Amino acid sequence: MFYASNAMAEDHESHVAAMGDIRVVHPWARAADAGGSTLVFMDIENAGGPVRLTRVRTDVAERAELVGIVMEGTELTTAAVGAIDVPVGEVQLDPGGLAIKLDGLSQELAVGDGIEMVLSFEPGGELTVHSEVEPADAREHSHAGHSHD
Repeated sequence: MFYASNAMAEDHESHVAAMGDIRVVHPWARAADAGGSTLVFMDIENAGGPVRLTRVRTDVAERAELVGIVMEGTELTTAAVGAIDVPVGEVQLDPGGLAIKLDGLSQELAVGDGIEMVLSFEPGGELTVHSEVEPADAREHSHAGHSHD
């Protein structure tokens, strides 16, 4: 697993990971059973030039993929998006739009657990983030609504 270097920092207390002009705020995942799938959400803030989130890896799943979430009738489905553009400003990965899908979970993800993931940005490099596990039906991070300025 990739660990923080001088170029990046993560603050578990404030739910923020940063690398240069990129900040990942409030990463969280939904609880799920071993062998199953879950979705991971977060806010990505960019104070510099445009970048792209191109890849995610983690030890807790066989596969991690960047997806868009769509409603088909009454069913929630996902479709691979390849990469996520992060222009200057903020991109939200949330239950109504974009997410990271983890398939083939190697362990149960229970409320209160943590997931370590490595996000790859082009240009920019890799950023390790720690996502907290929330209830399976959660619509937002339990700490949403407070600032990390």
